[in-house]
Amino acid sequence: LNLPWIGWAKAKGVAASADFTMARKGAKTELADLEISGKGFGAAGSLTVDDDGLAKARLTGVAFNPGDNISVAIDRSRGGYAIDVKGDRLDARFLIDEFGSALPGSGASGSSGGGSSVKVDAEIAEAAGFHGEVLTGLRFAYADSTSQVPGIRISATTPQGARATLVDASAGGTRKVEVKADDAGAVLRFLDVYDKVDGGRAALSLASSSGPLAGRLEILDFALIDEARLQSMVASSPDGRERSLNEALRRDVDVSRARFTRGSARVEMGADYMRIEDGVVSGPSVGSTFAGTVFDADGNMSISGTFLPAYGINRIFGEIPLLGQVLGNGRGGGLLGVTYKLSGPAKSPTLQVNPLSIVAPGIFRSIFEYR
Repeated sequence: LNLPWIGWAKAKGVAASADFTMARKGAKTELADLEISGKGFGAAGSLTVDDDGLAKARLTGVAFNPGDNISVAIDRSRGGYAIDVKGDRLDARFLIDEFGSALPGSGASGSSGGGSSVKVDAEIAEAAGFHGEVLTGLRFAYADSTSQVPGIRISATTPQGARATLVDASAGGTRKVEVKADDAGAVLRFLDVYDKVDGGRAALSLASSSGPLAGRLEILDFALIDEARLQSMVASSPDGRERSLNEALRRDVDVSRARFTRGSARVEMGADYMRIEDGVVSGPSVGSTFAGTVFDADGNMSISGTFLPAYGINRIFGEIPLLGQVLGNGRGGGLLGVTYKLSGPAKSPTLQVNPLSIVAPGIFRSIFEYR
């Protein structure tokens, strides 16, 4: 039993059974009293097929994993499908694995192929994701007319009441993507993107008339928890001879819970890549400027930047026009820091720190930044 279009398949060796009553009515074949059951999955209902394929389906008690309980209604009309999904609970991890990498890019229309349009409306009371995260009141609407980029609307709420929304729509030749999350950390964990963010109010706004999407990301009031790469930046001696940043500062910079008040970046997103420019995160204890490729067509990352301890004090120098250029690193830069590069697989990049950048004045530090 395999449903490749949603990324689900019965595991090999898992016992399952299917019972139904089949009747031929003219050009149509009806499967009534359908019951599919197996360990952790199942469904009941009816199907109607004809020479053009599936014509109608009514399924209840649909479960892809233990605990699932949804109903699915499918109708074909005018060469397209209308799919209505409702349910109490769905373990959405297999869907995230299948479609999570399909981030909004510039690519083709993303139509369903074969000249068929697809319209999906779903309401799920509770959707389970990764890292134990759950979203409630999930509403999903998808419309693919085969002639333009599909329209998508998603909304949900965390158990603590934080709302998350995504709207991807085209009008007047312009495509716009708007993403908002009142708890960015919970959403990132749910999607298995990154599990070190706590809190954060995030907003991503992208637009395109043709070509890649471009816009800006803003995030407020968040923290990075137990991020090993931050600890490595402040505690490691880059080549075993140079001082670590902690040694240069003559104190230990605590990054076990690095709090940031604001972060922003310019974003460009194509069909198979995402780039950021003018990135900055700032907090009372640490901050960073950064730019580069978040992921490319091969799934690799290449981001370089400057990590700044005591950001709240250092940035004062950057705000003074001439002094900021000589001692600091311009607006958004700081007086003391290290340059770094994250490269390799986007899911597990390798951190490199430039030993020449430690305690270098800002204008010189920018020269030593990784390219």
